[in-house]
Amino acid sequence: MIIEKEYLRFLEDPKFIEWIYYPTSELDEYWKNYQETNIEQQAALRKSIELCKILCSNDKTLSSKEKHEILVNVLNRYNRNTKKISLMSFKTIAKYAAVALVFFSLGYFFFYKSNLAREQILAESEYVPENNSDARLILSDGKNIKIESKESAVNYFADKIVVDDDTIQELNNLQSTDNSLNQIIIPYGKTSYLTLADGSEIWLNSGSRLLFPNAFNSDRREIFLEGEAYIKVKPDKSKPFIVNTNELFVEALGTEFNVSSYRQDNIVKTALAEGRVRIRKANDLPFSKSIYLEPNQVASYNKTTQESNVENVDISYYTTWKDGYFLFDGEELNRITKRLERYYNIKIDYENSLTGFIEIAGKLVLSDDCQTAIDNIAATASVDIQKINENKYLVK
Repeated sequence: MIIEKEYLRFLEDPKFIEWIYYPTSELDEYWKNYQETNIEQQAALRKSIELCKILCSNDKTLSSKEKHEILVNVLNRYNRNTKKISLMSFKTIAKYAAVALVFFSLGYFFFYKSNLAREQILAESEYVPENNSDARLILSDGKNIKIESKESAVNYFADKIVVDDDTIQELNNLQSTDNSLNQIIIPYGKTSYLTLADGSEIWLNSGSRLLFPNAFNSDRREIFLEGEAYIKVKPDKSKPFIVNTNELFVEALGTEFNVSSYRQDNIVKTALAEGRVRIRKANDLPFSKSIYLEPNQVASYNKTTQESNVENVDISYYTTWKDGYFLFDGEELNRITKRLERYYNIKIDYENSLTGFIEIAGKLVLSDDCQTAIDNIAATASVDIQKINENKYLVK
């Protein structure tokens, strides 16, 4: 049983499946342009559309194995364009294959690739950002480079990697595939600016980790993030740019946006500055309905309830950290001190946990030394913050 690759190309594409089941004017325009520029694939695309629309049953009387076997049989018959099977009998057989199509043809191929890289992020447990004094750039060939500056800059060019104006690696000796991932780890107390091979720009906040390839050679540009990053995507309609976190897939549609996905936080936030982004839960099936953000909107995903909500915001409250200051407007003190812990690599405890719910507003310049920042926050919140030792404070 052989399923022709020209059909699988579309059936494995979440953007194609979403277009079939949840069409939008943007998706209509994308696939219209695709057909106009890929005339040789029009026949396969039409057959894939017909097949997906036929597979629309919720019948649960068959096992997954039986549905899988039916799916393969249907696709093989369909590919051979047999005249022995009528459209009615095709529908009768195909209706049992809906679940199999989703799970086997889409889910396995798409999720296996993404989860493999996501597991690689989690497997790098020997590097804990908040406990390291130096940032690290770990290349795909295993070379481990220490970055000592507090605010580093890492730039990928066509032939070399430059860290803080020093060339540290010639790229002709490194593999240039999407499967060969580099990793940059930014500990608490430090930040970094990174340019990728396609020209996209990334600002990494303290306590963050990013996996990315030397070059984007496939039809997708994927990176893997744990922590917080502001991302300015280089437009390329032929190669979608996707940010993978443990919980979400965020696809940029010509965009500048901020993603905050710390392992210790219960809320994952995506805030959009320019353009448009599409957000989908990592454990959703590929054709599940996505969330689309417009500029000055933020989507908050709750890890516990696995629910998301979208609200209109002043985007500057989510992005100014990359410019060297925090803005607060009615934010709880415990959320602010958590951000200070990461930025200055300190620990802030509370004598009374209720104090953490005090709401404050204002601007905090991050270029100030740690003690000045702490004093400013204490004055604004009308609390006493006592220094216990070099890296520990107590809110009274």
